This record gives sequence, structure tokens and C-alpha cells, in this order.
Amino acid sequence: MGVYATLDPQRRFGSEVAVNFVTGKDVSEKTFMFGPRYYRDYGNIAPYIKGMYGRGNLRYPGNLGSADFNVLAA
Repeated sequence: MGVYATLDPQRRFGSEVAVNFVTGKDVSEKTFMFGPRYYRDYGNIAPYIKGMYGRGNLRYPGNLGSADFNVLAA
């Protein structure tokens, strides 16, 4: 399951937040990411570029342990 939101306080510049949760029988993953976004309008088309940073957590099956990690995305 995931949720994301965008906020565009100025024309062409904005920000995005994404939260994702994946849960199975013995494994789970959680990530939280945020970052800036730039877009242009060309009629009905609005291409964009974004960069995101966040944190994540992965729980391994069989109680083998868990890992926290940094996330970078473009």
C-alpha cells in the first residue's frame, strides 16, 4: 500500500511526498521519501523531473533481523 501527495505552491515548482508499506507473512518494507519537483506545461502534456530522499526499513523473514537504509531516487 502506498500514498503520495504533491504540493505546488508556485507555478512549475513543487514538492512530493511518498509513503509505502509492503507487508507479507514474515517480511515487511516501509519507506518514506520527499523531495522537490519541477514541471512545465505544454498544452495537455506536463513533463516533470524530481529528486527524492528518504528512509526505509526492511524486516527479513524468520526473525533474521532488520535493516534501516537511506533512499535516493530521481
